[in-house]
Amino acid sequence: MAIIISTNNQDGEKIEPSEFGLESNIQEYIYNNPNVIPLYDIDDDIKLFVAAREFRTESGPIDGLGFDENGNIYVIETKLFKNQDKRTVVAQVLDYGASLWKYVTDFENFVTQLNYHTQKKFGMNFEDVYKKYFTTDDASDKMITISDNLNSGNIKFVVLMDKLQTSLKDLIIYINQNSKFDIYAVELEYYKYKEYEIVIPKLFGNEVKKDIVSTKNSKKYHYKTITSDEFDGYVENESSLNEERKQMILKLKALYQKLIEKFNGSSYCYHSTEGTSGYGVNESDGGAVSLVSPTEGVWFYQKNKTGKIAEVNRKILIRLISEKILDKKEDNLKASQWSVKASFWNSKEEKISMWLHRFLEISEEEINKSI
Repeated sequence: MAIIISTNNQDGEKIEPSEFGLESNIQEYIYNNPNVIPLYDIDDDIKLFVAAREFRTESGPIDGLGFDENGNIYVIETKLFKNQDKRTVVAQVLDYGASLWKYVTDFENFVTQLNYHTQKKFGMNFEDVYKKYFTTDDASDKMITISDNLNSGNIKFVVLMDKLQTSLKDLIIYINQNSKFDIYAVELEYYKYKEYEIVIPKLFGNEVKKDIVSTKNSKKYHYKTITSDEFDGYVENESSLNEERKQMILKLKALYQKLIEKFNGSSYCYHSTEGTSGYGVNESDGGAVSLVSPTEGVWFYQKNKTGKIAEVNRKILIRLISEKILDKKEDNLKASQWSVKASFWNSKEEKISMWLHRFLEISEEEINKSI
């Protein structure tokens, strides 16, 4: 397709499609202009932030790694038409998704690698850039959602090409209709006129309507607010935990409730459509500082947190570090968040059981001292 460019209805000039040239040129363009991926054709509220280019995995570097305001993760792969078999790109992006899924065992490392990319590009760490891009003061809950999506393998895939083969379009529609995957293909028409660049994106794969959650209904779709008693019920019914571990979680929740009452904090409970549940703790200013979950572990948010509850958390973390229960250094606590892994709750190892008992003892000692 050609386009006509004119000035004041005169001197119309026919412009033929151009080529991006190298795949690296497409990658750079997407990195700098993420809105060229038309997710807004699926939902008007979706805005994409491409945080990293050439993100390293065991399966090779991902061309682009993106996120939206709801904590959805996007693997972005670019291919030029001259590449022979476009169908192999589907296997390639799924392979990248499997490699990312492994990061659930070390979410801190995942964030550290993201920090490297965002520091290089934006001069800020990932969470701070995320907050600035989506104009929010606190992204702690979104970091939990990103971790949750990694844990469940809920990753969305976008393939960008200068021309799509019919066979690839059919394959993507088939996969979307018969699996839990969300795979989208974007065909890019590129025109060059003097100093101007014109890109016309066309999205494929949205023929099968799957949910990319919008800002308007994200809480309705992903999480629902539940009562404290309902949270207790989810803990009691968690089949992966023995009775002792269930009581430990409920005791830790009760201890945090004492902190909330002492320092005018607040709490919230949720349950998600993915089957996760949590008891969250906020400071008096509303900032999130802790999360206790039978499926996600225990999270501590430390970065830029100066409230009374965060101080207690810091004392707990320092003691965990000093007793080698948490394999970190005290200087590491400047980072955004630290967690006691959920796998500890259902581990049968005697050493882990001893660690959990000591973790609860330390938490009880420090919380009781503060109140």
